[in-house]
Amino acid sequence: MQGHYEKQLERAKQLRDELENQLFEIKSFLNDNPANPSKLRELKRITLDMTIANNEIEDIENKLNSFK
Repeated sequence: MQGHYEKQLERAKQLRDELENQLFEIKSFLNDNPANPSKLRELKRITLDMTIANNEIEDIENKLNSFK
């Protein structure tokens, strides 16, 4: 069971890294075009996805700590 959580944690961290890269790209774009509605929606979506990923990481880490 612990191995399952470790794999989940790895996938969640990879997802968070990908989202951070997307967030950087969008923020860079918005610096030059701050009123772009589609990029603003994308920014909100990515921010929400990152919150979910961070919560998932925290939950998995708590589960893994329970094995110790």
